[in-house]
Amino acid sequence: MIAIAVGVSDGLGLGLNAAPRTMTRGLAEITRLGVRMGANPLTFLASLGWATLFSHVPATCRATGGVGLALGQGRKLADILEELGEVAEGVRTTYAACQLAERIGVELPIAQGVKLLLEGAVDPRQGVTQLLTRQLRGERDWNYPAR
Repeated sequence: MIAIAVGVSDGLGLGLNAAPRTMTRGLAEITRLGVRMGANPLTFLASLGWATLFSHVPATCRATGGVGLALGQGRKLADILEELGEVAEGVRTTYAACQLAERIGVELPIAQGVKLLLEGAVDPRQGVTQLLTRQLRGERDWNYPAR
C-alpha cells in the first residue's frame, strides 16, 4: 500500500522529495498498526521495517506497470489489473490493513487514502490534497486513536 502511494506521487510528477516523505509517513502508519497489535516499535526500525520499506518500495512502485504509477497517471484500477494479469499485492494489503485498523481503532491516513483512490472515490490529486491538509500529529505517537 505504501508502494502504491509512492507510485501515485511519481505518476503525478510530485518530485523526488515526495517518495521518501511518503515512505517515512508510511513507516509511521505501519508501526502504529503493529504496536496496537502488540509489536515492539523498535522492531520497525530494524531491517524488517525501514530497511525493507526503503529498499523494496522504490523498485516496486517504479516498476513498469506499477499500480500506483498508473493510478497517478489517471488510469482506472480495473484496467491496470487487467493489463498486469496478476495479483497486485498492495491492493489486497490496502483493504486488509484498512479493515484491521478500523476493527482495532488505529488511524491509517495513507492506507485510507489509497483505498479511496483504488475505489475511484477520489482522484489522485484530491487524495494527495486530503493527506497534505490533515491536522498534523507527531509521527512517533504510536498509540493515537482513530478519529
